[in-house]
Amino acid sequence: KQWYQRRVAITAGRTTSIYDHSIFEAMSIVCQQLLENVLSPFENILNAFVSSNKMEKAFIFDLHPKIFIATDSSTFDMPTYELCCDMLDLIADMGCIYQEYEGGEERGVFSTCSVIKLNDTLLHLKQINRHLALVCIQLQQETACTQGIVDYNFQQLKHGIQEVLKVANL
Repeated sequence: KQWYQRRVAITAGRTTSIYDHSIFEAMSIVCQQLLENVLSPFENILNAFVSSNKMEKAFIFDLHPKIFIATDSSTFDMPTYELCCDMLDLIADMGCIYQEYEGGEERGVFSTCSVIKLNDTLLHLKQINRHLALVCIQLQQETACTQGIVDYNFQQLKHGIQEVLKVANL
């Protein structure tokens, strides 16, 4: 009963709307509370990824409901989150048009890496598994890492997240 009361007290104060991304943020917070045992390892993995690739922010998203499961420890701001959600929408919409097939089977909308450039900002989307994807923001500078380094570090992140999920039996 205490667990239930604590959860209700935390989530009851959120105002949301179906007309903006606040509903996704509120649902993300609920999911994070339910996944407390994997939240800290995910945050540590994301912190290492962000620092090694000179990223600004990184999120692990559940692809279909567009809620983020974890984020790095840098400051959370709603416009950044909205930008990442809009990227997921864009890739999903474009993916339906340009979907690839292998051996007669659909590969999936998010199966490849996507990088979008907006002014001096790069948005990266990389699928971790069937349900999860990494979305991160990188300011484009001369000191930014090359795509090869980002790809290698993503493989390490993907392996670490899969190990955490295996240990947690998720």
